[in-house]
Amino acid sequence: MHDENSAPAEATALTQAKKQLGFIPNLYGVLAESPQALAAYLAVSDQVRKSSLSTAAQQVVLLTASRHNGCSYLRRGVVPGRVIGLCLRIKR
Repeated sequence: MHDENSAPAEATALTQAKKQLGFIPNLYGVLAESPQALAAYLAVSDQVRKSSLSTAAQQVVLLTASRHNGCSYLRRGVVPGRVIGLCLRIKR
């Protein structure tokens, strides 16, 4: 996993993430191994944020995609509970 100093290529995205979020998400640090992969992920994330979906619906889409792709974070009990809560808010 990389930080803005250890990334093998231009680390602008990592520096910007740290500035905006106060930290570098683990996924960004891992994807920084391939600048193209990180750029693609950030571009897709940006398009989701610009969509007409509510914030809760966006999170459901992203969590569903993560689950579909076998994300290990979703195997823990906390995140699925959050998805249920988000789904309940969307239905209201």
